[in-house]
Amino acid sequence: MKRMMRWLPMLTAVALSAAAAAMEVETAEGKPGNFFAPGYDAGKGLPADQVYPRGRIFPFSGFAPADIAAAKKAGFTMAGPVYSAYQEKKLLEGCEKENLFLILPIHPEAGGEKLTKKLLDQPRPDFAPYWDDIAAKVRRASTNPRLAWWYLTPEELRPWRANDMAFLKGALKVIRENDPQKRPVWLYLPNHYTREQMRVFGETLDLVGKGMYPTQLGQENDRVWCRWSTESETGAILDAKSDAIPLCVPEMFRQPSEEQLADLEKIVRHDVYLSLVSGAKGVVVFSLAERPGFSAHKRYFDAYASVATELTGERKLGELFLFGKRLDALKVRTLSARSRSRSMPESTISTTRTNIRLSHRPKSVTVISGRFSS
Repeated sequence: MKRMMRWLPMLTAVALSAAAAAMEVETAEGKPGNFFAPGYDAGKGLPADQVYPRGRIFPFSGFAPADIAAAKKAGFTMAGPVYSAYQEKKLLEGCEKENLFLILPIHPEAGGEKLTKKLLDQPRPDFAPYWDDIAAKVRRASTNPRLAWWYLTPEELRPWRANDMAFLKGALKVIRENDPQKRPVWLYLPNHYTREQMRVFGETLDLVGKGMYPTQLGQENDRVWCRWSTESETGAILDAKSDAIPLCVPEMFRQPSEEQLADLEKIVRHDVYLSLVSGAKGVVVFSLAERPGFSAHKRYFDAYASVATELTGERKLGELFLFGKRLDALKVRTLSARSRSRSMPESTISTTRTNIRLSHRPKSVTVISGRFSS
């Protein structure tokens, strides 16, 4: 993990500089202009007051927010989803008060009971009463201007189960028929789902997001899981030949180990930006709820707030990931570097300050990174 953290500032500098270089290369008629002048913009025609993919606002949300006002102040652009009726009431009230967008859950019910996987496991479940309930809930909530996305439950549907897929396709049809604004729909997928298992969700859902929790697997030092998760989502969408949106769903629900706690802010930053560089188009943290034995809640929240501010605040870095253009032709070479340790082999370079040249015609960009953490 220490080695990973040492390289993170340089990777961030490279990513942001590449994005800036991309903007210059794409200026009108190929003519170089101001380095930071806007150029290529895939979302140029989208409204500035709506959440992506229906607008330009970068999606940054969290499950079960403990304090919606604090989330708004921290740079979150949405709140939710939530699970209970009480939480849903507080979500609607809080987002109305704070002028914050929300992800509204749809918990299908019939006869006073929520639809669960237990019903889906029955031989021939009758979905008709649940379709009626979904239709009524969607019609009732669809007039809410703060509503950005729908969140369908039960979560973690199984692509190998015919009943699960029949429910998914039927529910999506009902939602889309009863929402005049055709808002995107998301259903949470579990941490272990692969590219192949998510393909059917890429075909059907508007948003594809699985948990990306290295600590749940006992591999807290293997943060590359966040890249694998995002690339599995984007791969599933590619295989499905759809325009679904991949999401970053990072962790905030376990008390970190002492080793993790020492680097918590770096870990949060690494997980989110690695996912975004890998193709994610929004962030929904699981979760913002306070829970027993979770004394790191405030530090965790503050760490995500720091990233949210960069992505959604004055800098609007989130727009680079939403509307920028990936340029694989950029080349990077080290111009100079100083080694931290004389005992390292010559083939290993550990730097505190590095000059990097990003080469792309018509000109080159030189980036000087800051001091790396040890």
